[in-house]
Amino acid sequence: LLIGGNFIGACNFSPFCNSPNVNSSDIIKWNFSTSQFERIGYGTNGTVYDIKVNGDTIYVAGSFTKVYGDNDTLEVRNIARFYVQSNRWDSLNAGLTLSSTSLFVETLDLGSNGELFAGGPLTSSGNISLSGVALWTVILVGTI
Repeated sequence: LLIGGNFIGACNFSPFCNSPNVNSSDIIKWNFSTSQFERIGYGTNGTVYDIKVNGDTIYVAGSFTKVYGDNDTLEVRNIARFYVQSNRWDSLNAGLTLSSTSLFVETLDLGSNGELFAGGPLTSSGNISLSGVALWTVILVGTI
């Protein structure tokens, strides 16, 4: 189970902890086998509004400009992907520019042929103009 939002981490072992012991801002995984939260890198610097999984790749979208890995920080624009097997973040090209900084990427969806769709108040991705929808063709490489 993947959980996105606006938070600084989660607590294992106690529902009443005052300080998270799993540091992963704005996105975290619940492992049903171990009954433990697990981090997704160290998360993002903003809010995650939608999550989709394609094989061993987790796509996140929302309102953020950075994602945090084990030893690095990656600059992104409101959308990113996390490779589970290699435990690393990656950008999706130039990311997504929004019509206002107070807005966010509202939705992600996966097409039947491996496409990734993003929707919201999107105006561009790099030098490509958008009218609310973006599309990437992605390749399925494994499973989580």
